[in-house]
Amino acid sequence: KILDIVTASRILLDCQTQSSTLGEMACHYRVLNNQSVQKILAEQQATNERFGEAAVRLGLMSESQLAQLLAWQDEDPRTFANQMVGRNALGSQETEIVLAQYLAESDITPPTNLELEIESFA
Repeated sequence: KILDIVTASRILLDCQTQSSTLGEMACHYRVLNNQSVQKILAEQQATNERFGEAAVRLGLMSESQLAQLLAWQDEDPRTFANQMVGRNALGSQETEIVLAQYLAESDITPPTNLELEIESFA
């Protein structure tokens, strides 16, 4: 099935991504662990830096990983994938494959398959 850009754009505009902190997202996507997040938060308080800036300066996250997480903070690929299935723009299996490929091409290691599951719309 081919997805046209107009349909994808409309779905993307309607996506409501849940608000997550950068630290929460970095832990979810296994860029950072809780100990690293706490270290960054302490550094952030001492320097008044933004979380991502402190993480990169401390060598705990690359600039590329930071950019990817910031993009996902606004447009979570899992939310978009679920909307694609919910609107019958793509099938569940197709969407799961495309999402896995997209995440595999990023600088961030995707979570386990269970966390990538597409919601089923009955």
